[in-house]
Amino acid sequence: MPYTHTTLNQFRAELANRLSDPDEIFWTLDELNEYILESLRVFGSLTGFWRDQASFVTTAGVAFYDITSINAAFTTLLGYSLTDQSLLTTIQNHFLEPPSSDSWAGTDQFNLQDIQDALQGQRNKFLAETGIRVTRFSQAAVGPREDLPDTVIDVRRLVWNRDSDSLNFHLWREDEWNITAFDQAWPAGADPPIAYSTTVAPPITLQLLPPASVAGTLDFITVDSGADLDLEAGVVLGIPDDLAWAIKWGAMAELLSKSGQARDQRAQYCDERYKAGVQVARAYPQIMQAQIGGTPILVDSLNNLDSFKVNWQDETPGTPDIIAVAGPNLVALSPVPDGAHTVLLDVARKTDVPVDGSDFIQLGREDKDGVINYAQHLAMFKIGGQEFDLTQWQATDFLQQAVLRNRLMAAETAGSIANMFAISQREGMDRPRMVPGVETEAPAERGATRG
Repeated sequence: MPYTHTTLNQFRAELANRLSDPDEIFWTLDELNEYILESLRVFGSLTGFWRDQASFVTTAGVAFYDITSINAAFTTLLGYSLTDQSLLTTIQNHFLEPPSSDSWAGTDQFNLQDIQDALQGQRNKFLAETGIRVTRFSQAAVGPREDLPDTVIDVRRLVWNRDSDSLNFHLWREDEWNITAFDQAWPAGADPPIAYSTTVAPPITLQLLPPASVAGTLDFITVDSGADLDLEAGVVLGIPDDLAWAIKWGAMAELLSKSGQARDQRAQYCDERYKAGVQVARAYPQIMQAQIGGTPILVDSLNNLDSFKVNWQDETPGTPDIIAVAGPNLVALSPVPDGAHTVLLDVARKTDVPVDGSDFIQLGREDKDGVINYAQHLAMFKIGGQEFDLTQWQATDFLQQAVLRNRLMAAETAGSIANMFAISQREGMDRPRMVPGVETEAPAERGATRG
């Protein structure tokens, strides 16, 4: 049953009163709405508070499904909808510039291209740091070293499919040092390859270990950079809506770090908010529970499925009894479906934001004050100075409210909520993307440490 205690109009009026601007003159109606929606989305990303379920029907022979776009129901719950234009107006408001969704009419501290470049750079950096969205594609294997599209940031999984019989062979990540120690004859080729490496090959290139001696096709799962942004046309950011705030702060940190009149000490604050967004994304919940054909089943990582059921893609199709997470947006089913089967997922959905002023805020009374506090903190950014600093306690109160919400949910589940929230990130834990601490070492030191 939905909450029916406070509409968006009422929520905004309370925020305007706290800002001593009840007539919404210095902070306009649209601007206050932006801060309210961002506060709700930050709360959602910190707590997974909004949860729902939806189902999709499998297709015979299809193992992989993108749950952010598989059907209308999942698009509503998990789909990416926020665009670069939605962040542009918020940034303009933060900078005390005239807001416009597709143009720049403000001071010469910035221009539209500055904003677009900053947003695009930070969005791609965010994808690289979090792997929050993965892409699956195939290409023909042409030689010992394979060129990749220049959009590829990170190869997460690779399968070699032999053309002659369509059998699939999972290739493990490896490096030339180890495979040479195992078999110095590996450059002669093999059928099938057993691994791949990106260690010594040039950028956006990988090497099959050993090279394939017969024709085949490579099936990739990768982390890719996003679509080129275009503030005049509007382009979807391509990350979960509830994490778009991190891109905003990252772009603002870059813009306020420019030399000249744009330089502002608040750049450090913006960078801290971006880094916090990266940490939130690395623990971002999505899938929480799954059923196939009405039977609840455990959800595992794709890495574990590849490890313990090596030939799962070539086994006899049937009714799936395993859901494997390849990334927050992509799942695989094993056995590969032999027809139409209903898959029901309980998910931590994106924030249920109000659209019209008469829509009720879907938030409990106990959490309302914390969210308003954070919205006030966001609104005061454009004031800057001591007045903005004095609202730091309100941001802290908001974060403490999110912690309280998480503790309440943990108590309700005897602590297992952490395991349920970790499902969407399990692939990243089982097939790590980064080694902690390596960023502090020079290449030679990393080699010495490994040795």
